[in-house]
Amino acid sequence: MTNIAPVEDKILVRLPPAAETVEGGIIVPATSQPLITHALVLAHGPGRYIDATGERAPLPCKVGDYILTHRNVGDVLGDTELRLLNPRDVLAVVSAPELVQAIDEAASE
Repeated sequence: MTNIAPVEDKILVRLPPAAETVEGGIIVPATSQPLITHALVLAHGPGRYIDATGERAPLPCKVGDYILTHRNVGDVLGDTELRLLNPRDVLAVVSAPELVQAIDEAASE
């Protein structure tokens, strides 16, 4: 899917594009976008070493999960919706994909 391989505990996600217009053609400024959004986990590193024995800290999500995160966190990769996040930027893991659609609908109201 992507040629980017995150290292350590970094998580590569794709955020949904920010809606710039709504019904009726009204332009919505970036400051009016929802602060919390969902994102699809595309890849992640193996985790950060937690001690000298070589054990790694588990990550809160896996590839294919949908997570909730703030729209403005992480490192933006170019002018795309790809972001590199730290594990502490993950607010929640969405357990059911149907919830993602409900989140989108609630945010658009």
